[in-house]
Formats: sequence, C-alpha cells, structure tokens
Amino acid sequence: MVSPYRKKFSTTFIDRELRQSELEKLNRIYYLQLLSSEKRKSNKENKLIDNLVLNFDCVQRATKTYTRRWFLFAMITISLTISSTQFLQFCIISNVMQKYFDTTSDVIDLTSIFYMLIYFLLYIPVTYFFCEKQSLHKVALYGSVGLVITSWLKYIGVLIQNFALILLVQCFCALFHIFLSSIPSRIATVWFPIQEEYLTQAITIFANNLGLIINFLSLIVINNLDDMEILTTNLTDYILLIALLSTFNAIIMMFAFKQDEPEIPPSCIEALRRDKVIQNEDYDKRRFWKSLKILMSNKNFIMLFLGFGLNIGVFNAFSTILNSIIVHYFPTGQLEAGTLCLSTTLLSVFSLFGFAFILARFKRFKSTALWILRIQSIAFILFSLSLESTSFVIMCFSSILLGIFMVGFQLVGQELAVELTYDMMCEDISVGIINTFGFFCGIIITLGIKKLQDVFSILYGNLCFSLLITVGTIFNSLISSLELKRQEVVDFIDSATEIELESRTYRFSDTPRTSRQSSMK
Repeated sequence: MVSPYRKKFSTTFIDRELRQSELEKLNRIYYLQLLSSEKRKSNKENKLIDNLVLNFDCVQRATKTYTRRWFLFAMITISLTISSTQFLQFCIISNVMQKYFDTTSDVIDLTSIFYMLIYFLLYIPVTYFFCEKQSLHKVALYGSVGLVITSWLKYIGVLIQNFALILLVQCFCALFHIFLSSIPSRIATVWFPIQEEYLTQAITIFANNLGLIINFLSLIVINNLDDMEILTTNLTDYILLIALLSTFNAIIMMFAFKQDEPEIPPSCIEALRRDKVIQNEDYDKRRFWKSLKILMSNKNFIMLFLGFGLNIGVFNAFSTILNSIIVHYFPTGQLEAGTLCLSTTLLSVFSLFGFAFILARFKRFKSTALWILRIQSIAFILFSLSLESTSFVIMCFSSILLGIFMVGFQLVGQELAVELTYDMMCEDISVGIINTFGFFCGIIITLGIKKLQDVFSILYGNLCFSLLITVGTIFNSLISSLELKRQEVVDFIDSATEIELESRTYRFSDTPRTSRQSSMK
C-alpha cells in the first residue's frame, strides 16, 4: 500500500525533491496509524504508536497565541513574589526578630519549619481536591485573597507582638502558596506555545527568588538593633508594605482571570488535551492519581526525585539558618553581609535567563545539571573556608558562585523533570511533587544541621551541605539514557509544519502557471 503522503508530495513538489528523512518520518507515522487498528501485543509498541499518532495529529491543529497571556503571567508572577516573601520573611532577619520578640533563633526558625511542614503535608490533598478540579479563575481567587488575609494577620501579629499568632498565620501562608504555585504551569499550558515553556519556567523561578531578594533588602533596611522604637517602626512598615501590595494585586487578579483559557489553543498538545476532556469528562479527575502512579514507577524520575529534592532541601535549609551563620561570623557587619547577600541573589536570579538560553540552545539537560551540582558542591566548601578565614574577597567570590548555581539548578532540575515526563502528560505534577519532597528534605536538613552546629561547629554544618549536594549529584548521575521527549515533539511539529507549508506554497504556485500555459495553447 502506498502512503498518501508519498503520493501527495510526489505530485506537489514537481521542481523540488523533498528531503528523504522527513518524508520517511511521515510515512512511518502513516503505517503506524494503520497498525493502530490492529491488535498489538506489547504495551511498549502501543505507547510508541499512540505517541507518534498524537504528534502527527498535532500538525493538523489550528493554534493561536494571544498577547493577553503575558499580562496574566505577569500578575501571577507578582503574586508568587509576594507569597514567597512569607516563607523566610522572619528567618532572614532572625537577629532582629529575636530582639523584637525576646526569644531565641531556634524559635524564629520555626516560622520556616512550620511553613515547609504544612506545604509538604497539604500539597497532594489541596492539589487534588481544589487546584486540579477548580477553574483557573477560582484557584487564582483563593490564592490571592488568602494571601491578603495572611498578610494583614501577620501585620497584626507583629503590631501586638504575638508570636503564636504569627506561627499560626505562617501555616496558612504555606496553604495559600500551594494555590498560587499551581497556576503558572496551568497558564503556560493553556495560554503559551511549547516553544516558550523554557521562558515561563525561568520567570516562575525568578518570581519565587525575587521574594528572597525582598527579604534580603529588609536585612539592610532593618538594621538598627539599638533603638527599639526605630526597629519597631521599620519592621511594621515592612510588613505593612507587603500587606498593601498583596491587597492591590488581589484586586487586579479578581478581574484578570475571568477567562480560564483562550478560544483557540496556543499549541497542538493543548488542542488534543481539550478534545480528550470533551470526549471523557472524567479525564482530568483521574489524571492526578494516574500521573502519580506513572511517576513513581519510573526509575529515572525517582533518581531525579531524590537528587533534585535533596538539592531543594539544602537550599531551603541553608536559607533558613543563613542569618545565624552571618551573625556568628560578622556580629557587627549585618549591613555589609546583607548587601552581599542581596547582590548575590540578584546576580543568581538574573542568571536564570542565561541557563534558560543554554538549555534551549544546546538541549543538554543531564550534563548541565551534573556540572551545576559539582560546581555548587565546590562553592559550598569555598564558602565555608572563606568564613573561617574571614576573607571578605574570597567570601564574595564563593557567595556569588554558590548563589548562581544553587538558583540555576532549580531551573535545570525542573526542566529535566519536564523532559523526563513529557510523554506521560504529567510534567506539571512531576515538578510539584519534587518541590514538595524538597520541603520535606528542608525540614530534616534544617534540624540536622542546627544540631550538628550546636554539638560541633558551624564549619561542620556548612561542610555537611556540600556532602549532601554530592549525594544529590550521585542520584542525578544515575539517570539513564535521557530522551528529550518534549523536544522530540517540538522538533517533529516544526518539521512537519514546514513540510505542510511548503506543500501549500507549491500547490498554489503551480495553479497560475498551468492556467497560463492552457491560455497560450
């Protein structure tokens, strides 16, 4: 049987020979489509055929991108930035909070530990019962309004110096952050084409770390520990500013997310997903648990789950106890240390776009991740030794190196997770599960490192961070034969679309020539 694509291209490309590899690719899919109606013995063959047929169906879908998508993404980026400040809001200025509430650093660190614990415990139930089943408008409404309520309650808690209220509010901050953190991936899927997913992922991580930058800025502004009146004024003004920003942002969010999805999908994959939901109303309801089962049975994902989760845990734990480390080595240098931390975080956040460019250009996900982890481990050792030597120059260099590669791995690790799980249609869930495990690791590592620092010294605790990064590197190196599954879909769609456009061009360009020849006769 002759493939219709072979017949089609042989008649339309009269003056130009089609590249053989592209033609054979379309022919292969055509014959696999014929096989799809027959019985196939192995699940692997079924999966291969279904994926290839899915990719070909993508080429025939009408797609369109809307400028409004950037406004929606900007609004959720601002919400994520404000929400992410709640996580380490008091740990970054732990020495200030100790004096303000007349307590110890261990008690202040509970704000971070409670946040991570609630996020870890409630991520799956909240995602399944609310985020996956509710519309984008409702999820954005829950998250933004919840952020406003928690911000004002935290302001009241600081105003009346009630630390118990702040701990309670911190738990709800984690809860509503789950709502907000589920929105970027949904917007990227529903509103953005596949080619822009690298950029949207980088912007999402940028937003989360921008909250950390704001917290480091507060370390510089709130630095007067001698005058209690000035300290109280600066602290309450800072919390009030966050509350006002969250209120203004929530008002805009209420009107911005009126439309859950555009009329015409931005990508072929999204068009197919909509068809699947229309044909089967229970598709989205069953997708979450089915995705979890698929992910936990995938060896490569489990290795990434352990390695990336451990790295995120180290980042969270290090950020939690960073103030204690700085104050220990620079008891009177809070302003200088805060400026250094702010500059380092700024550089590391903007370096995200450099890593996004590298991934989009070279597609070397696993090797990039391994090199980042190795440099990160070395940077931790340099940072620890520079603190002991009190060399400010070496500390600046190691801090910048550490910040760039710690934040950079968040992007590379998440993109690696997407590439590993793209054909499973659960790449958004995979990233959320890994981040949740990272919060769990953050709790264990924070408590363990603090105990190690109390028993031995801060140097041993910092070196332990480097050891944990090395363990994470080993887990990531065990990921075998990585296939760029998302990139295969993108390349195939681009190639097949190009062939289709060329076919149309030649088809229409041949018509006038034929008519002219007939008229001359």
